Amino acid sequence: MKARLDKLIILIAVCCCPLVVFSQYTLSGTVKNDKSLVMPETVVTLQQADSLVGMTLVDSKGRYKFTDLHKGKYTLSLSCPEYQPIEETFDLTGDKRIVYVIYPVKNIQLKEVSIVADKSHLISHTANSDIFYLSAEARKKQNPYEALREIPKLVVNESDRSIKMVDGAIPLILINGHKVNSGINSIDPKEVEAVEVINNPSARYLKDGVQCVVNIKMKQKTAAYQTYNMNTRHMIPVLFGYTGGYYELGNSKASLSLNASHFYFHHDDSEWNTIQQNTGYEKTAVSKKRSNISNPYVALNGDWICSPKDYLAMSAIYYHYSSKSEEEGGGILTQNKEREAYKSFVDNKSTSYVGSFNLYHKHTFHKSKTLETTLHLNMNGNDMKGIRKEEYPSLEYRNQYDFDNFRWSGGLELDYSFDWLGQNFDFGSYTRFLKDRIKQISAGYPTFYHREWSEYAYVSMNGNIKSSFFYMLSLGTDLIFKKAGEVKHDYSKLTAAVSGTYKFNGIHSVRLNYNLSNLSPEVMYLNPYNTSTDSLEVTRGNPFLMPARNHIFRFCYMYNQHGFYVEPFVKYRLSVDRIVPIGYTEDNIYTQTYKNTDTFRQLDAGINMNYNNQKWGGVGGNIGYDTHFYTHQHGKGSLYVNLNTYGHYKRLSWNLYGNYRPFSYGVNNKRKHYGSESELTVTWRVNKHLGITGNMRYLLGTLGYDSTTHEGTYYNFSSGRMKDRSFCFSLGFNYYMQGKNFKYRNKKSLQSTEQGIKLGSAEISGW
Repeated sequence: MKARLDKLIILIAVCCCPLVVFSQYTLSGTVKNDKSLVMPETVVTLQQADSLVGMTLVDSKGRYKFTDLHKGKYTLSLSCPEYQPIEETFDLTGDKRIVYVIYPVKNIQLKEVSIVADKSHLISHTANSDIFYLSAEARKKQNPYEALREIPKLVVNESDRSIKMVDGAIPLILINGHKVNSGINSIDPKEVEAVEVINNPSARYLKDGVQCVVNIKMKQKTAAYQTYNMNTRHMIPVLFGYTGGYYELGNSKASLSLNASHFYFHHDDSEWNTIQQNTGYEKTAVSKKRSNISNPYVALNGDWICSPKDYLAMSAIYYHYSSKSEEEGGGILTQNKEREAYKSFVDNKSTSYVGSFNLYHKHTFHKSKTLETTLHLNMNGNDMKGIRKEEYPSLEYRNQYDFDNFRWSGGLELDYSFDWLGQNFDFGSYTRFLKDRIKQISAGYPTFYHREWSEYAYVSMNGNIKSSFFYMLSLGTDLIFKKAGEVKHDYSKLTAAVSGTYKFNGIHSVRLNYNLSNLSPEVMYLNPYNTSTDSLEVTRGNPFLMPARNHIFRFCYMYNQHGFYVEPFVKYRLSVDRIVPIGYTEDNIYTQTYKNTDTFRQLDAGINMNYNNQKWGGVGGNIGYDTHFYTHQHGKGSLYVNLNTYGHYKRLSWNLYGNYRPFSYGVNNKRKHYGSESELTVTWRVNKHLGITGNMRYLLGTLGYDSTTHEGTYYNFSSGRMKDRSFCFSLGFNYYMQGKNFKYRNKKSLQSTEQGIKLGSAEISGW
C-alpha cells in the first residue's frame, strides 16, 4: 500500500512539473489621464528584448491586458497623442497589475518629445483596421507623400499627389477622423502620430459607397503659428504641369487657411484604330486626338474652438474645369458590298464648375459623449458643346450637340457617439437632397430632370473580448424618394459591415470582413434621351434603373516582425442587380442602354508584402489573380502585379513604382493592356525649406490598349496608343516654411461628397 502511495505522489509531482516550468502569467491594468478620463487612442506596447510580445489599444474603460506571458524581463510602453509617453522595464514573476496616469505635454516640452522612440515595426490592430507608425527617417521628410511611402498597404505617388491602396482602390482620406478637402500637402511628417488603414468602414461611410479609408492621426498645435507651402512641377518640354500654394495662420483657438492650385495639360497626342461591324456594314477608322485642359482650384478653411466643449469649422471651395479636344481621321465604310472612303472630324468643348460650402460643429458632453453636426451646400454646372462630321463622296453626316447641365444639392449629417457597458456606440443620420437638370439644346429633346431625397440612418458598435479579439457590427438603412423624368421610385436599401480580428500576439493576426453596400446609378445612366454623336450608334439611359447591391467577403492573415509585413488574402464579391450595358440592332443602327440584369461574381486571391529598413528604405507590393464570373459566362481570370521600392541616402530620396496587368474583362468585352504606370521619382533636399524633384514616367513603354466588344451581331474593335503616355521627364520644386512657434493643433477638415453631373467617361484629374 505504501509503495502504491509513493508511486502516486511521484506521478502527481511529475504531472505538475510542466505547470511549474511553463507557468503563464497575466499583465493588466488601466490608463487614464490626470483628470481620470479615458484616452481611447492610447497605444500599449509590450516587448521582451528586441521582440514584440503584444500591442493593443485601451478599451472604453481604459483597461489593457496581456495574457499567456512567461517569467522574464519586459518593457511596457504607452503612447497617446498630445500626452507624454511612458516606458517602464520590469521583471514579471507572476500576475501583475499596473495603473498608469498620463499627463498632457506642456508647451515647453513639445520640442523635446516631437519625435518619440521609433515604432515603425509595430502594428496595432482593431476589428476593421490596422494602425501603422512612421519611422524616424520618414518623419524627417519634407512632405507627407515621401513619408507615407513606407506604409505597407499604400501606394503613394508624389508626382501627381495621389494615395491608393495596393490593389488600386482609392481610399477616403481623413485627418484625425475628419474628411479632407484640400489634400494633405500642408502636413508636416514629424507631426504625424499614426496612420490608420481601414479595410472595412462602418455603415457611416457606406452611404457614399466608400470601401476603404486612410485616417492620418496628428499631434496638436498649441501656440501661434504660420505655415507656407509652394510647389510646382512641369514636364520638359512644357506640355503639362501643376502649381499650388498653401498658407495657414492660427493659434491654440482658431486658424484660417487658403489653398490654391492650377493644373494644365496640353497637346495630348493619341492614335486610335477602330473596326465597327454589324448586320450589313463594316466601318474602319484611323484617327488622332489632341486636347487642352485647365483646372484651377481654390479653398478657404477656418476653425474656432469657441469653448472647451464646442468646436466650429467651415470651408468654402471653388473648382473649375475646362477642356477642348479635337479628333480627325478617316476610313472606309462597306455597306451592301459598296465601299466608300470618308473623312471625320470631332471638336468638343466642355466647361464645368463646382461651388461648395460646408459648416461643422462638434459638442462634447461628459464621459466621452460627442455630437457632430455637418451642413453641406453645393452647386455645379456643366456646359458641353461639340460637333461631329463625316464626309462621304455621296453625302455629309453632321451631328452637333449643346448640353446645358446643372445640379444643386445639400445635406445634413448628425453623428452621436458614446461608451456603454464597455462598448463604443455610434448613431447617426444623413439627410440629402439633389436636383439635376440636363438640357440638350441642339437636339430638341425635352429637358431631363432628376430629383432625389434620401434619409440614411446607421448604428455601429465595436469592442473587444479580452485583449485578443476585436469586433465591429454596423447596420444602416437608406430611404430614397426619387423621380427621374416622369418615373418615380420610392424604396429602401440596407447596408451592413461586420469585422472580426483575432490577435494571437503582436506578430500573427487573422481578420474576417463582410460588407453590404449599394451603388446608385449616375444621372447619365438615367437620362432616356440619346447622347451619342455616332451615326451608327444610339446611347440612351434608363430611368427605371435601381441601385446595384454588393456583398464583399474578405479573409486575411497578417504577419509583422522585424520590418517584414506579409498579408495573404482571399476576397469574394457578389454583385446583384448590377447595372450593365445592353444593346440591340434595328435598321443597322446599334442602340445601347442599361439594365439591372447582371449577377457578377469575383474571386480574388493574392498576397501583400512589404519590408522596411530604416537605414536605406524598403520594398513592397502585391501579386494576385482575380477571376470574374458574369451571368451565363465562363470565368475570366487575370494576373496583376504591383511593385514599389523606396530609399534614401543623406539628402537624397527615391521611389520606383510599376504595375502589370495584361488583361481586364467586362460583360461583353475584353481589354488587352500595353505599357504600365511605371515611374521613378528622385528628390534632393537642398535645405530644410527647399526640395527639388525629378520624375520619369512610363519607363516600360507607351500606354495603350486593345478593346473588343461583341454582343449579338454587333462587333467593335478599338486599338489605341496614347503617345503622351510614353517616356517623359518632369522637374518640380517644393518650398516649405513654418513660423517659429509652429506646432500642430487638432482641427476639422471638411469635404462635400458631391461630385457633380457625369454624362460620359470620368474627366482627367491627373497625368
